[in-house]
Amino acid sequence: MENVILDLFQKIGAQEVKEEEMPRYKKLIGELVAFSEKARKEGILALEGSANKVEDRFLREGLFLIVDGNDWSMVEDILYTQIIADNYRNFLERIIMLQAVKCICDGENPRIVERRLWAFINSYPPGRG
Repeated sequence: MENVILDLFQKIGAQEVKEEEMPRYKKLIGELVAFSEKARKEGILALEGSANKVEDRFLREGLFLIVDGNDWSMVEDILYTQIIADNYRNFLERIIMLQAVKCICDGENPRIVERRLWAFINSYPPGRG
């Protein structure tokens, strides 16, 4: 499933993110990196309280799936299905969230998580150009 989505993403082409959209992505990636830091320091189960406060249904579902101890392949299948079901609304944000959930599930270093997420919009983290 992952290859299908990434292939589609490549065919669509990463559009240049407009300057006025950058604050939204900065906020989103900051939130996702904070989840990564919390999981890395306190363990994935510590994300349960934070997940309850997440407004975005897709991200909340992804966090709960990993908090519940599901393996990544099952989590990935569910989240990719939701991306497709969303009829490509908010496609870029969903892909960024999916990648963050995977990184958290894998226990990646939050600095690497941040770099991975900014790569989707072909940019560097603000202040780290």
